[in-house]
Amino acid sequence: MPEIIPLTCGWASAKEAMKRGRGSGAARWLAIFKDHAWTPMMPIHVFAIRSDDGILLVDTGSLADVRDLPFVRFQMSPEEEVDRALAAVGIDRSDLSAIVMTHLHGDHMDGLARLPGVPVLVAEEELRAVARPAARLQRRVFRTPLPHLFAPTTLRFDGPPVGAFPRSSALTADGSVLAVPAPGHTPGHTAILVDHGDHHTLLTGDAAYDLPQLLDVHPDGICPDPAVSRATMERILEHARMHPTVIAPSHDPETVRRLAEAEVARSRYERLDDGPLDHAVAETERPRRLRRGPATAEPFRNAVRIRIENARQR
Repeated sequence: MPEIIPLTCGWASAKEAMKRGRGSGAARWLAIFKDHAWTPMMPIHVFAIRSDDGILLVDTGSLADVRDLPFVRFQMSPEEEVDRALAAVGIDRSDLSAIVMTHLHGDHMDGLARLPGVPVLVAEEELRAVARPAARLQRRVFRTPLPHLFAPTTLRFDGPPVGAFPRSSALTADGSVLAVPAPGHTPGHTAILVDHGDHHTLLTGDAAYDLPQLLDVHPDGICPDPAVSRATMERILEHARMHPTVIAPSHDPETVRRLAEAEVARSRYERLDDGPLDHAVAETERPRRLRRGPATAEPFRNAVRIRIENARQR
């Protein structure tokens, strides 16, 4: 079964109105800039997933020289950069099969600078989104460029439904690690689903900054479309009702503990129609493996091979 190794690659504090959006339309951004309240420092989690196919890295964290933004403050030491964090748990850059990005914000992608040569997978819609003129302008204004020599492989969700998710993309040959679409925080935001047999883990990125926000189905203040963000949060919760699931947001201080204890949150949830979940059934029902259709997603090793061949052709 795959093993998830959580790493903390920096810390960040955000405006409260960024974490939990207020108002609608342009007023959401205005509320962020007018807000004087800040969250406590939140971890920036990165995850190494060890499987029979090798070690897959989910996100790369920030860098020690990161600049604060008007709505985010960072705290980071060189020892917390991703290459050193990996080395501290006995993983070398050469051990990595690939890196899959949940999305392309600096606190998740800047660490790519410390891992040159490792293939990078990014969802197709996320790549389209960062290429749009508005996104390029925003990166210039806030001085948050894409990493140097950024040349990712496109990740397409052409695989079958998995649990509550309508599409998937296999990241391992046996399908035990999958990428699933989780748009909202960004247009092509991606979550990673790991099947442990008796339970699942969802690495939810910034679909919600922590579990309480997810349970409240409260979008953040910077998502392009709050309705899309809410729909993704509801889908994550629906999946957790279908399968015992450990939910691991990237900025939740409790994520490392939940992973260590395999704390499935399903029995805590309430139904979206406000009807109570039958806790007795939820706590005693035998965990089920994922039900999948025929595997049609490109195998992970093929994705890496294609990425290397494309680089040689350039």
